[in-house]
Amino acid sequence: MLAKRVYNLDIHQQRRNQMENYEKYIGILGDYMREHKVSSYRLGQLCNVKQSVSYRWATAETTPSPRNIAVITKVTEGRVNALAFVPELEPEN
Repeated sequence: MLAKRVYNLDIHQQRRNQMENYEKYIGILGDYMREHKVSSYRLGQLCNVKQSVSYRWATAETTPSPRNIAVITKVTEGRVNALAFVPELEPEN
């Protein structure tokens, strides 16, 4: 029974990945998610936040809290860290 449930979850995740709109993702987090086929739903699960929250991170609508940046860094094995969320400095004239 457990194996069947895990299999069903895998199919469910595959369907979510197929529907995911990776083109809207920007920045280092978006690049990571696109490259590794991580959906906003899956990132939300891994970071213990709602899918809508992780989607807003991936589209740069919002910035994660310092605690969530630490979680993202751990989940992505350091490939996405705090520097990914620092806004670029405006060049001086």
